[in-house]
Amino acid sequence: MLRVVSLWLFGLMLFGCGAPDEARSITIRASATAEATADTFVVNAAAMAGSRRRDEAIERLAAQIAAVRRDAARLEGLSALTVEAADLSIEGVPAATCVAAYEYDWERLCAPSEYRTRSALTLRGRPAALAGDMVSLLSELVSGDVALSGYELSDRTALEQEALRSAMASGRTRAALIAEASGDALGRLIDAQPLDDRGTGGDVIVVTGTRAGGRDRVSPRTPIALDPTVVREEATVRLTFAIE
Repeated sequence: MLRVVSLWLFGLMLFGCGAPDEARSITIRASATAEATADTFVVNAAAMAGSRRRDEAIERLAAQIAAVRRDAARLEGLSALTVEAADLSIEGVPAATCVAAYEYDWERLCAPSEYRTRSALTLRGRPAALAGDMVSLLSELVSGDVALSGYELSDRTALEQEALRSAMASGRTRAALIAEASGDALGRLIDAQPLDDRGTGGDVIVVTGTRAGGRDRVSPRTPIALDPTVVREEATVRLTFAIE
């Protein structure tokens, strides 16, 4: 549900103090903030594996990533999910005794005694209320850390439009009161310019991916209930009205 939580009037200017037939106008700058509850969670997880054999370490890591892709999508109540495995590292680690023996030349003389692999995973899913359950489930599937990194709104378009409509309505109301106080009447809207104090447009984050399906659903051994945060969008607009 969208809610308008605040309105501000930043400034105003009255024009047209010259000849009687000169067109007069009022320009006003207003801002409003709308809010909605987030519908998407973002969870980061690290798949990690190690072995004395390089191929075995890679196989173990691949198995963890496969388990995440398979089981995370089956979380009970999940309606949408994307899984991104954005990086991969394979590190050869020499024995500590060799490093100690060849302190200044160990990189050349010490062969790896163990291989460690790691991949960072990012999961975006809906509904946002399942964030805690997803963190709990992933902790069962990977060897590395798991953390809830935040919440998002899958489509901010409606929120942006609501904030803009509220800012324009606020600006019109304030302009009408000022014109009335001056003994005039507010006329038609001459110009409207949406402003963005950040210098760029608002980010639109869209979660893509197929709907999680299948008959066999899974649940974490320890469910965790979390409350999604509120997403806010601010709009600022400069409006110019004719004065009648």
